[in-house]
Amino acid sequence: MKRKVYKNIDETVYTVTLKNKMKVYLLYKPGFVEKHAYVITKFGHFDSVRKINVNGKKIPIPWGTAHFLEHRMFSLGDIDASDLFANLGANCNAYTTYEKTTYFFSTQKNFYECLSILLKMMSSFTSTPEQIENEKSIILQEASMYDEDPNHVLNSAILKQAYHNHPINVDVIGTKETIKNMSYDVLKAVYDTFYDPSNLTLVVCGDIDPNELENYLNENLLENKKVSKITPLKIDEPSDIVDEEGVAKLPTIEVPRFAYLYKFDGLKLSDEKDKLYFSYYFLLEHLFASSGVLSEKWLNEGIITSLMDYSIISNIDLDCLIFYNISDDVDQIVKSLNDVFDINKKVPMTQDDLDKIRKTHYGQTIRAYESVGGLCSYFVYDLYSSFNDFFAEVEEVSKITLEDIEKAYYNICKARTTLAVLRGD
Repeated sequence: MKRKVYKNIDETVYTVTLKNKMKVYLLYKPGFVEKHAYVITKFGHFDSVRKINVNGKKIPIPWGTAHFLEHRMFSLGDIDASDLFANLGANCNAYTTYEKTTYFFSTQKNFYECLSILLKMMSSFTSTPEQIENEKSIILQEASMYDEDPNHVLNSAILKQAYHNHPINVDVIGTKETIKNMSYDVLKAVYDTFYDPSNLTLVVCGDIDPNELENYLNENLLENKKVSKITPLKIDEPSDIVDEEGVAKLPTIEVPRFAYLYKFDGLKLSDEKDKLYFSYYFLLEHLFASSGVLSEKWLNEGIITSLMDYSIISNIDLDCLIFYNISDDVDQIVKSLNDVFDINKKVPMTQDDLDKIRKTHYGQTIRAYESVGGLCSYFVYDLYSSFNDFFAEVEEVSKITLEDIEKAYYNICKARTTLAVLRGD
């Protein structure tokens, strides 16, 4: 395994690409008892814009396939892999995001026995058509729960108002129709294509000998499926929005909630994308964090009654910023936001402000290194992004200038906006 040392933060990462082309990272943490392992496939919700060969026919991948397959990958014949992990004293889970599906476990003992189960899950698709039929009712129940979740309903509404063609305007779980129509043939075809070792990454974190790990993996290689090369995703999304304003209803809502989205031109996965992401983040932390310059002011003036929530989404051909809050006077908050992000004004941040925010971020990042679980999850989060190296984040953040902040600010000022309000009446 190749060894890379980050001297400024005293961290060591080992990497190797196995004969089956699976990439492996070992985040070496000597002296730590807890151990984590993640297997990530570069197949997520957005991949439903692709077509796949099923029984000799090319068909669109149904919405929700990545999430449905995530559920079924824990099936090892008639055995549930979750029970096997539990018997070894390990915790396990999985999740599906826009660009990947991730399976993982954490344990303090029986590491290689647990790793064997995780690799076995990836080695074959053993669900039967009957098991898939039974799974549908479970996922449909999950979908119904989302339908009653105010945050989910509001987020779905704002994304549908903002995006024409982008798959972000469809729920990761899929639609009730695609869930009901999910078939064994589709899931098997997707598994055979996207769960090939060449499309998998293994991330291990803990006090684990790198040579021992590499030897074990070479002795337990996952077999290649001889699939064709997977091309990068390209999504054709217009720059304008669908609707400038919309209202969603949910009977349980007492006070209106709103989401206000700024749609940016999509950037390719590049250094510029990461620099912009951190620039947006620093600007918003300066303005709206618990100690932000506008938070106390707006609370005292009654513009908001709770801290402003915000989310920066940066992914495949997708960049946007969303503000969330609960208020009887949505118009006043939107007016205040528009007043802050005014292209005729100067950026509301100084070099001293940037230096303070940067130091705070350094501290938060370094604290993440002190937890095996936190470190591993952050590292996995950065995989398949342009940055792709969580340990280099400190250096990346040090390069952010006030000019970068200004560019981010004026990007927000120039962005197309849409407002979604969730009401109970």
